Amino acid sequence: MCENCGKISAELATLSVENHRMADLTVIDPDGDVIITVGKNGFQVSSKVLGLASPVFKALFGPNFAKGQFVIDNARLIELHDDDPEALDIMCCLLHHEPAPPSPFGIERLEKMAIIVDKYDCVRAMHYWAKLEIMAVRQSTKEPCRLLWPAYVFEEAQFFNKLTKFLVLHLPTLEQMDSASQKYKLSEEIESHLPDGMMGKYQAFHKKVSVD
Repeated sequence: MCENCGKISAELATLSVENHRMADLTVIDPDGDVIITVGKNGFQVSSKVLGLASPVFKALFGPNFAKGQFVIDNARLIELHDDDPEALDIMCCLLHHEPAPPSPFGIERLEKMAIIVDKYDCVRAMHYWAKLEIMAVRQSTKEPCRLLWPAYVFEEAQFFNKLTKFLVLHLPTLEQMDSASQKYKLSEEIESHLPDGMMGKYQAFHKKVSVD
């Protein structure tokens, strides 16, 4: 990771703001005007950069945001909830054109990134990274069903079409498995993000094809 993305030691980075304490601050942009916190993790970033990439962040950093409290120099504190710190770190670094922090490669990371990128609606800015990530993961994963959600989120239409055809032909029938996602270890969280009825339609179509 670059120096700007390096972890500041807990002794130097621990801050107290209205009884909120960050144990770990990552400086992604040393001139950043925002410190995003998730639990005990903090990320110093540029509201302009995030706002250009994400309409959600743009709205978040709107006129009312100026009323926030200063934390470090001119950086203001904003708390996010329910986000994965690792995924947020990767996304913010890439949006700032900084190297992504090292993390275990695989389908789990890709799923986490799909969730957070979809939440903040910055697919366009993250598309090239996602395309390379999906290409790499698809070569090694033994759980192809788990690529369905990332392919859908990152608008990889050609791969998504190929994957859905594969699933139609290979998903188990309802008699064989209570839920098709169980066979491929698709988590309830990921399955809940899929378009309504998608898994059921695959099951029904697969059954029809089998009968025909």
